[in-house]
Amino acid sequence: MYSEKPFLTVVVPVYNVEKYLAECLDSLINQTVMDHKVIVVNDGSKDSSGEIAKDYANKHPELIRYVEQVNKGLGAARNTGMALVDTEYVTFLDSDDWWDCMFVEKVKQEFARHEENPDIAFTLPWIFNDATRRTEEWHDKYQMELLFYPNGGDENSPSAVTNIREKHGMNLYSLEASSCRRIYRMSFLKKIGFSFAEGVKWEDVRPHFHAIHNAKSCIGIRSTGFFYRINTGGQITSGGGVSRLDIIPVFRETLQMAVDEGWDTEEIGYIIKMFWSFTLWSIEMTNEEYILPLLTGVHEFIKTIPEKYIRLFTRKHTPYFLRDMVIIKVLQSPFYTVLKDYRVRAKGIGFFRRVKQALKINRIIDKIRRRRHG
Repeated sequence: MYSEKPFLTVVVPVYNVEKYLAECLDSLINQTVMDHKVIVVNDGSKDSSGEIAKDYANKHPELIRYVEQVNKGLGAARNTGMALVDTEYVTFLDSDDWWDCMFVEKVKQEFARHEENPDIAFTLPWIFNDATRRTEEWHDKYQMELLFYPNGGDENSPSAVTNIREKHGMNLYSLEASSCRRIYRMSFLKKIGFSFAEGVKWEDVRPHFHAIHNAKSCIGIRSTGFFYRINTGGQITSGGGVSRLDIIPVFRETLQMAVDEGWDTEEIGYIIKMFWSFTLWSIEMTNEEYILPLLTGVHEFIKTIPEKYIRLFTRKHTPYFLRDMVIIKVLQSPFYTVLKDYRVRAKGIGFFRRVKQALKINRIIDKIRRRRHG
């Protein structure tokens, strides 16, 4: 039975996902508790996705609202849907993913354990590998449980309430930058002027930092979430080739926002940490055609980052200090183009592994010597 005044809206951007869309929408109309709305935004699909979505909206008009627009990208589609939300909370779901059937029920149960509703609730998704047909744990499961369930407990234990100003609260920035695993209070988003970047990939990055920086209360829900599909060959958030160059404007804008607003230096360290993770991953994954433009963009951007932030990152946020310092110095130098050759990168990685192993062996030898002479 549908609620007359739902508390949650889910915005579902749609673009050429006819193979998976029915599974996504079925998960939304078959919840154990029906206290939500669905806004489907067809972002100029060229396949039958629009017809599929309209058919669901016609069959479930009390639940699903269908809108369409010319293709503008994922960020713009989310912004379109968000502008139509009239419930207290909003979340997002990519149309090749799907909800756990108890998603809404478990969210309401967790909210009921708190006197005040949070600005952001983090859910714990699952990864579904489309190639192996197996379910895997989400990347930051351990981190999330440390943040929101530091004293352990079972699924009936209430989440801790935290923000970046609380002890260990800065670690919120280390959680996966996916808006689909978050439930936002709409009044909070309107107050901070929240929106997604448009016309670029990685549209979740700036909103990730923007929302966490401003949130007064965050909770975690570890017993439910959505299923994030990987290895499909064309998922909605995948980015290959030229789209990987978007990490440059995305992180430049994010860093500029933090600097202009006078964020704490440690917060900016987390932005550099994520930028570095994206950079290393993109260098390894980018097509040969675009590797040089990517390296040039990273070279130009990293030279503009004040050295105090680089030092903070290498001192606090990387377990691979020597490796990362060397790569950063290379990227800052006129010789950054040597990294376009995967063989050079492979030799470098091999070298740092040998150094790490040698240091480990030396530490073991030192311990043995100290014990013998203790």
